[in-house]
Amino acid sequence: MALRDQYRVLVVEDDPDIRRILQLFLTERDFTVTTADRAATALDLMSQAPVDLILSDVRMPGMSGIETARRLTARDASTVVVLVTSGECSDVSRTARTCGAVALLAKQNLNPSVLRGIWSIHGPVTS
Repeated sequence: MALRDQYRVLVVEDDPDIRRILQLFLTERDFTVTTADRAATALDLMSQAPVDLILSDVRMPGMSGIETARRLTARDASTVVVLVTSGECSDVSRTARTCGAVALLAKQNLNPSVLRGIWSIHGPVTS
């Protein structure tokens, strides 16, 4: 994968405040951010244009973030999916490992250094 100046991120989060915080945080980095308030919107957006990184809430009305991750990674296996939850990670960690996500994080632990670490491991290969 060639190195680019901007990477496309899709934030899938039903809470508008958290969605806004993640968008502001990511826009300050090398990311172009699009947001979706539910899984169906995320799936539509992915069919219009591929993204590099998806941050998806685990628990959302309608389709869960885990099922969303399954469907999105089935469409494009190179997409990096990180699941975030406000609940206990241990409650969903086994299921999360089977959906194509590279990480499951508690929302309170999501910070710039954690996200940069995940991106450095799972992001585009640099040569």
